[in-house]
Amino acid sequence: MRAFFSDQHAFPLPDRHPFPSGKYPRLRAALEAAPHGDRLELVPAPPAGPSELALAHDEAYLERASTSGLTAEEERRLGLPWSRALYDRAVHAVGGTIAACRAALEDGVAVNLAGGYARDISDVVNINLATIGIALDLAKR
Repeated sequence: MRAFFSDQHAFPLPDRHPFPSGKYPRLRAALEAAPHGDRLELVPAPPAGPSELALAHDEAYLERASTSGLTAEEERRLGLPWSRALYDRAVHAVGGTIAACRAALEDGVAVNLAGGYARDISDVVNINLATIGIALDLAKR
C-alpha cells in the first residue's frame, strides 16, 4: 500500500503553540519500524498544482497564501502563523491527498499521512468533504 507523506516540509511555530506538528514525522517513523512495514511504500507527497488548488480557492486567496498576504482574519481562521514553509507543506499535503486517491483507484487502497489542520469543527466536515470530492474528481481524470 502506498502512503504519501509531507512531514519533510516542516514549518515554524511559536513556542508553546498547540498544533502538534511533531506527530507527523513520528507517525512515519512508527510505520517504518512497524512489523510488516515492508508492505507499506512510503512516498513523498507531490505538490498540488495551481489548477488543482484553484478548484478549492480563488486566485486572489492563492496569491495571498503564497506570498504572506493573508488577512488577519484568514490567518486567525487558519490557526497557524503564515510562513512560506507552511504554504509549501500545505501544497504538498493537498497533493498527497490527490495522489492517494489516484493510488487507491489503481491499487484499491492508499493513504495520505497528512491532515488534521482544520480547527473550527463547523468547517471540518465541509472542508474534508470538499477536499475528498475534489481529490476524487482529479484522481479520475
